[in-house]
Amino acid sequence: MFRLPYPYLFFLLLPLLSYGQKDSSLPALTDKMSLLNARLYMQCPAGAINVPRPHDVLSLPPSGNQETRITYETEQGKLVIFAQEMNAFSTPHLLEDVARLYTPEERPDYQFRWTTTADNHPAVLTTPLKRDSTMEAILINSMLIQTKDSTLIQVAAFINPRGYPNIKAFLSLSEAILRSITEGPRQISFQARQETAAVLGGICGLAFDCPYKYIILPEKGFDYNTYQIRKLEPLTNHVPGGIILYTGLQPHLLAPSYQFLQGSEKLQTGLFLGKEITWKTYSDASRSIFLQEAIYDADDCGSGLKIHIALVASSEKEMVMLAPIAKQILFSK
Repeated sequence: MFRLPYPYLFFLLLPLLSYGQKDSSLPALTDKMSLLNARLYMQCPAGAINVPRPHDVLSLPPSGNQETRITYETEQGKLVIFAQEMNAFSTPHLLEDVARLYTPEERPDYQFRWTTTADNHPAVLTTPLKRDSTMEAILINSMLIQTKDSTLIQVAAFINPRGYPNIKAFLSLSEAILRSITEGPRQISFQARQETAAVLGGICGLAFDCPYKYIILPEKGFDYNTYQIRKLEPLTNHVPGGIILYTGLQPHLLAPSYQFLQGSEKLQTGLFLGKEITWKTYSDASRSIFLQEAIYDADDCGSGLKIHIALVASSEKEMVMLAPIAKQILFSK
């Protein structure tokens, strides 16, 4: 995930051209393009195209619900607009909340400016004042947008080194594009509900009971499907974690990834998919990492098929909240 380029509170309340004030030297923004499968719309110059981010040969392109990558290339250089769901809520004090994510020691030189989208949604526009012109992707602008459901979307603009000599023109163009953004009809579903998802191969399905403010993030590969169930929190309260489900033929336990040593687990029995299983549980309060995982043989859904479930939390309290959600995951008819 691209990290929000916002340091501790250092911002300049600089005036912005209002959307509608046109710079005649900029290319006309004639093409309306969808971001995040109609979560947002954005005006771009003719010739801009949607090109998914490069991905591993064993996986499929990233979900269009989670990210969109728009490229626009001319003789002067290449501009890339990258939109990404933050999967987090905003608060009434967005700029200050973003600042609290960073310490003074992390404070690079940025301009922070309050602005709005073309349809008047509040946003923070951030412009780096120092850039490394040798990087393959040079960040020149970033906008954090609060949508009408109070969730946040980040839209960032990058150029390649060939475009760096023309950075002033690309700065103006990127600001015009970012300020042209309007909200689309698609919203995130985070009401209490039941959702279903296909297990790899389509013979079986899974049913999830999602509590209020929880979302499901699916990812499909050539020989696996994964589903992440996580809670939406305010941006400054966000912690990694949730429930991860893998359906495929080659599951891998997560404990080594979290630097838990073999043999450090505790075993406990529990229910998953209506059957008793043995959980491997790990905890390290000093690192705020709590892990519980198991692998379920699902031969009834396909020869050799495995379902790996992992609960990841930063506290025992969070783990207690995840346990009943995992227990209620069942095969669907």
